[in-house]
Amino acid sequence: MPAASSKTSPIAPRSSSKTSSALVRFLFEPVPMDLLVYFRFIFGGIMLWEVFRYVQRGLVQAMYVQPIFHFKYYGFGWIEPWSALGMKWHFIVLGIAAFCMMIGFCYRLAAVIVFLSFSYIFLLDQAYYLNHFYLVSVVSFIMCLLPAHRAHSIDALLRPAIKTNIMPAWMLWLLRLQIGIPYFFGAIAKMESDWLSGVPVLLMVEPAENFPVMVSWFSEPVVVFFFTFSGLLFDLLIVPALLWRRTRWLAVAAAIIFNGTNHWLFQIGIFPWFMLLSTPLFFPPTCLQEGDEWVKDVQKKGKEQFAKWTTSWKPTLVIVLLSLHFSIQIFLPFRHFLYPGRVNWTEEGHRFAWHMKLRIKETTDARFFARSTSNKILQEFNVNDYLNNRQARTMPKRPDMILQFAHLLAEDYAKKHNGKRVAITAEIYCSLNFREPQLLVDPHINLAAIPRNLKHARWVLPLNTPYISLQSVKDLPAENGQDELPPSPTPLESY
Repeated sequence: MPAASSKTSPIAPRSSSKTSSALVRFLFEPVPMDLLVYFRFIFGGIMLWEVFRYVQRGLVQAMYVQPIFHFKYYGFGWIEPWSALGMKWHFIVLGIAAFCMMIGFCYRLAAVIVFLSFSYIFLLDQAYYLNHFYLVSVVSFIMCLLPAHRAHSIDALLRPAIKTNIMPAWMLWLLRLQIGIPYFFGAIAKMESDWLSGVPVLLMVEPAENFPVMVSWFSEPVVVFFFTFSGLLFDLLIVPALLWRRTRWLAVAAAIIFNGTNHWLFQIGIFPWFMLLSTPLFFPPTCLQEGDEWVKDVQKKGKEQFAKWTTSWKPTLVIVLLSLHFSIQIFLPFRHFLYPGRVNWTEEGHRFAWHMKLRIKETTDARFFARSTSNKILQEFNVNDYLNNRQARTMPKRPDMILQFAHLLAEDYAKKHNGKRVAITAEIYCSLNFREPQLLVDPHINLAAIPRNLKHARWVLPLNTPYISLQSVKDLPAENGQDELPPSPTPLESY
């Protein structure tokens, strides 16, 4: 990669109009679009690789075709999977669109297809929720709006009229901030007692699986606390460290070590590579330019482009839309404060909030019963008759999924018993970060009668088991976290 030029990008000229405010000049300063083109290439490539991984491992069939039930996101209950053939072709189309996006061929159409098709997959079943899938969905939406095809692309080759090498700075900052959000809010989420105790780190890492020599070493408290606090500090400081010239290369080295460690220890799919390959976005926008080529070009085109970008309502619209987007991105991670209780226990406001690797929840047993009006047990259900392994492992830890499953059982019982309606109760003992197991939901509540909504679930029992220290668990075998499945020979379990 060429060294960054010592010359800074020329600032667009001041205008006498209202749009010449400092904010508008900052957002609409002409910058090279090389970093946007780079990101287009790596984003499309990562998406193509993910599609290949799903198809090659048989995950499409195992996750979306074989299950008889899918857990819906609130408000998206109408989304259903295609047939087996339809799901296969869905992933093929997604892969083709990702490749076209990568090389910049029919880019606008390809970007929209990637966004819609990937978001559809993401919304099919919340049992498969991963933070980086949510990030990919948001970023793919952003890429639909950016002209990443106007340089170094097949589109620009076929249609020279669209070719340009400059863009307004807000496009680069939009991507920078969106990539920085998981880091920043991931650090905020780590500022809680369980994470700072070191217990989640000790329980999540699987050193025996990948690094047998690390088993005894990693159980040492000093090592656990190093990973605990270095992870928090990395998330908190990585973005400003990448932006500041004096710490940039130190930050790059830290990003390589941090994301490499995440990949080898936590096995969290594409997320470490996506974040690592996104780090050049925080370099100076002129870092891929050589000599005075950029300065001469912007002097020639900059004034004209700045005038076009800042005419009439355009700056106001951009500022309003950016403000709206980031208001949502800030609200979602903090919305759990609107609910009582511990978010890692109740799960209310946990998704879309960048609470990554903060908790291990284990269920010793999950029992569901059909009861008569006199509270007599009519039937105990076998969870595995309805769910695959991933769904059956995840559902008992997530109250909203427990409620959906209870509704399914009530409907299934009615179908098999001439429309007879029964109460569905659940007895689920759950442990959070190696606390003693306790009941997660009220075992006396008829879950089938409770509607799904965004209100606080009063039928979720408060966490009342005491915190456990690192010393109490440091000699136990580590267990995998919630963001990736533990190793297993079956396609679904290998994800």
